[in-house]
Amino acid sequence: MTYVSRVVQNWLQVALEQEDQGIHHTWLYFWSSFVKEMHTYFGISDIVVKAAQSLDHLHMNSDDQIAIYNITFLQYSTELQ
Repeated sequence: MTYVSRVVQNWLQVALEQEDQGIHHTWLYFWSSFVKEMHTYFGISDIVVKAAQSLDHLHMNSDDQIAIYNITFLQYSTELQ
């Protein structure tokens, strides 16, 4: 647990204590649910990776405007630097 902040440590500690009391959290048992829960409450840990993934999935539909595409592209590409 040394790789997470004190806030996250405290949050996980409360969840583990709740497990002992019979309050179960499914995100403690499934990795994908755990990652989603972390992103929901604490944000994305690696903005560069997220920007790279977003650029990989960026595309322009036939009815889109080039200006919107360019702005989105520039937004993601600046996060890579």
